[in-house]
Amino acid sequence: MPVRQVRAAATLLVLGAVSVATQAEDMKAGLWEYKSKMSSASGEMEAAIADAREALASMPPEQRRMMEQMMAARGMQMSMGADTTQVIRVCVTEEQARDFDVQSDPNCTQQTVDRSGNRIKVRFACKSDGVITEGEGELVFTGGSSYQGTTTIRTNDNGKRETLTVQQEGQRLGDDCGNLKPRR
Repeated sequence: MPVRQVRAAATLLVLGAVSVATQAEDMKAGLWEYKSKMSSASGEMEAAIADAREALASMPPEQRRMMEQMMAARGMQMSMGADTTQVIRVCVTEEQARDFDVQSDPNCTQQTVDRSGNRIKVRFACKSDGVITEGEGELVFTGGSSYQGTTTIRTNDNGKRETLTVQQEGQRLGDDCGNLKPRR
């Protein structure tokens, strides 16, 4: 699976989860941690994640620090688990929690398909640089402080198709974001 598909899928997950959380309930500001575990029909996603983990481990300390600082400047702190789990921490301001722009990516559309109680189902589609990504997900929320869900993502990169399944969860860790600046 091309690296751009991995990045696109990861971005969709984070932004999608945050935007859906703000729609489903009153999202609380503060430090949030999002976990997602991806699996692919072909196994290529798992191989790409293993390669990325290996590249990070062999990166010179100064280069790694620069990458971490660049992500922190964008309001994110990311790590990879021992498996295909990706962990991202984001500082969300009260304004962002209240006014998150669901359609912030002009290449994507997102639609709420069903919403009942603490459950929400969404459908999305994106097209960028020859890659078509579409899928659907269902999330279940507990107050404005946590959620769990599953998302299915189908990609088509110039005729090469892939299906990803993502188990995800998010939890508000507290009011204090520490050194992590709010997302831009």
